[in-house]
Amino acid sequence: MTSRLASHKAEAANKDTAKQQRGDEFRIMRSDVFHTDQAVAIALERLKTKKVSAAQLAAFEEQAVTASTPEQIAYLEKEATK
Repeated sequence: MTSRLASHKAEAANKDTAKQQRGDEFRIMRSDVFHTDQAVAIALERLKTKKVSAAQLAAFEEQAVTASTPEQIAYLEKEATK
């Protein structure tokens, strides 16, 4: 019974490590490689200039968190102005 518990704890630890590594990889690709965070900031300023609604801004920001590239941000920005 204790070996089974230890096995499950080790498996959970491995999964947590893998999850953290995937998150780090996403952050690096998004920020350091594609500079998507900068694209989000610029797009937000353009949307504010166009006076889109607060709801549209919130929806844009919610979706932008999952985007990886500036091209995806541009698409989301275009959708926010519809």
